[in-house]
Amino acid sequence: AASDVYKRQIEDLPETYLQWIQNEGAGYFLHSKIDTIEPTRFGLDYTLLNGIAGLEQGNWMSVLDDCFSPENTGLPNYFIPFFKDESVYYCFDYLEKGKEPSIRLIDIEMDQWLTIASSFEELINSMKPNIELISSDLASLISLRAFS
Repeated sequence: AASDVYKRQIEDLPETYLQWIQNEGAGYFLHSKIDTIEPTRFGLDYTLLNGIAGLEQGNWMSVLDDCFSPENTGLPNYFIPFFKDESVYYCFDYLEKGKEPSIRLIDIEMDQWLTIASSFEELINSMKPNIELISSDLASLISLRAFS
C-alpha cells in the first residue's frame, strides 16, 4: 500500500535532518532564502523556505501530520514533505532508492517541480538571510496560514 512505502521512508529520514531537529528543533528559519535555477512564486532566482516540520505531533507541524500524507497532498508517495507554504511543498525526494534524498520544491498551483538541493545538508548550507524583513503583523498571519 502507498502508506506503507510512505511510513518506511519516514523511518529512513536523513541523519542530517534528524540531527537538525534534535539540535535546533522544528520551527521558523531566520535564514530562509535559497538560490534557485529558475523563478519561483517567491522570486526570480530564489525561494523562501520559512520553516521546517519536526517529528513530534502537537504544537507545531510534524512530518507525520495528515496534511503531509500522499492522500492529502496528491503527491507521489516517494515525496516526504517537511514544510508547506500555501500551495508549495518542500520535500525529501526518495525517487532514487538507496541514495540520500534530494530536496524538491513542489508548487501545486504553478505545477513547478524543482530540485533545490542534492541533500538536506546542502539545503541547510545554502540558506541565506532574507533581507526583506517581515512586519510582525505579516509574521503572525503567516504562522496562522501555515496550519490551515
